[in-house]
Amino acid sequence: MDSFLNRKPNFKKATTVFISVLTVTAMLLAGCTKESEPKTVETIVNSNDDIASTIKGAADDSGVKVDIQGNTITYSYDISSVDGITEEMIGDEDFVKSLETSLGAQKSSLANVCTSIEEKTKIEGVVVKVIYSYGDKEIVSTTVTSADAVSDEAANEEAKDSE
Repeated sequence: MDSFLNRKPNFKKATTVFISVLTVTAMLLAGCTKESEPKTVETIVNSNDDIASTIKGAADDSGVKVDIQGNTITYSYDISSVDGITEEMIGDEDFVKSLETSLGAQKSSLANVCTSIEEKTKIEGVVVKVIYSYGDKEIVSTTVTSADAVSDEAANEEAKDSE
């Protein structure tokens, strides 16, 4: 197990895939909204085969499960499929912290994608949830909204002002 933890698993790659898919989705969603229809991310995706196909293809290629309910986009990644990860490892505090760090590092990017989807579709309240699981057991997760992007921007401005 020590050798695995020393390798620093690259879960950032999986999150980068999430962000890429969300960005493409945001661009596609912009052209697919009709004023007369109630708009949610789910209804737009379900009514457009190109968007649904793009999301499914990217998810299948990366081993990620994507579920869209209302305005919540949930990405679930079962890390049991990653070579070298064992059930014993998911109980290791350092391993779990590395997963949390990986998700935390992507929070701002995920929040910016939420903002982009909201702006392009004129839908408020887009939520992205990313879950790392091992089989049926959730290990770590994060939930992000566009408000997190505003919070990060304010924190960055505050840090600059204090310098």
